[in-house]
Amino acid sequence: MAKIGKYCCFFCPQSDFNEKSLDDVCPTCSRTYGFPLTHAPSSIRPYSILKPLSRGFYGATYVAERQGPLRTKHVLKVIPVEMYKYFKKDFEAECGKHSEVAADADHVVGITDLFTAEVKFGDVSLPCHVAVLQHLDGFLLGDYLRGEQPLSAATAAQVAADLFHMKAELERHLINHNDLHADNIIVEKLSKGMQRQGAMDPGVRAVAIDLGSLSPDRRSGGQYRGDLHWIASHIQAMVDQLQKNLDSTIDLDSRVMHALQLIVQLIAPPIENQRTPSAEDFIRLIESEYFRTAEPWRPWREQLRLRTFGSSYNAQTLDAWHVPRLLVDPEGAWLARISTPGPLVVTGMRGCGKTLLLRALQFHARAARHNEATDTDVLQRLRQDNYVGLFVSAQRLLDVENRD
Repeated sequence: MAKIGKYCCFFCPQSDFNEKSLDDVCPTCSRTYGFPLTHAPSSIRPYSILKPLSRGFYGATYVAERQGPLRTKHVLKVIPVEMYKYFKKDFEAECGKHSEVAADADHVVGITDLFTAEVKFGDVSLPCHVAVLQHLDGFLLGDYLRGEQPLSAATAAQVAADLFHMKAELERHLINHNDLHADNIIVEKLSKGMQRQGAMDPGVRAVAIDLGSLSPDRRSGGQYRGDLHWIASHIQAMVDQLQKNLDSTIDLDSRVMHALQLIVQLIAPPIENQRTPSAEDFIRLIESEYFRTAEPWRPWREQLRLRTFGSSYNAQTLDAWHVPRLLVDPEGAWLARISTPGPLVVTGMRGCGKTLLLRALQFHARAARHNEATDTDVLQRLRQDNYVGLFVSAQRLLDVENRD
């Protein structure tokens, strides 16, 4: 089945951002949108084309080998000159910004050269801009999300964390990616000598491979999806893939899925309606859920560690068993008042502590040991509650795909 995405015809540029199949035919020239892949050039200047890689809205990418004694591999990003003229884009400025961002980033592909050349696709030639990118072994994130590559809980957790690392690297340069779809990200397979010590999956790294839509402006809403919502959709798709094998799911997979699902709930709403935690908070949440599985799970006995002033300032990323250490409620007056039968409505301004108060009713918050309390004291408290508190954010009810 041909991939679905937003594609512009290589030969007939138009401001049409509707989704299409690569097999769909351009109404003007009758060539398919996948024509640059099915009729890939055999060579471009000193590079021999080994295979087509993917199509984006503006251009196509190919795995290439530089002719010469070393025969090094690269990825060539090819965009028709007329395409960028039509959309009033500056290729050299775009590549310059890409190089600046990639210079100090671990999750952005490197760019080594650019030039313009006549490129032959089948029976037609076009003057094209060509960017020479670092070659990375691996598969597109889209291959995992479509089920074409097997996905483990460890890989899903690592990719999710890397997506937040990637966003943080872009934010350091005060820019947004604005086109962070799954085929613009490669899950690099690292050789043994390059594996990441202490990582959840040491053998992979998620890397952005197309920065053609970089901008200080955040494009979100309407036909556009912002970086954070792209990340939410990718994490949800990974959770969906993991859930397809629920019958064989182990404890690790379940906890990772729970942590990832919580993140999706937090970042699904429109940006203006959320108080988004930092990338560090999200990464900590993923890593703590993953690495805790090696020990007996008694989270209510864990110590609260706030490494920086801003750590876990968002109550929805704070583990429930830490809430009693932060909540000031003399003689349990508030808990006694809210723990009554029937529906209750808690109102207040944003950031006043409504979520923190509600999370104090969760089972794991009630199971936490206070000061000199014994296990017997904790069990007695739970018996007296006569309820089991489960916290579910209303954001869980939102349709992630339609919240951009």
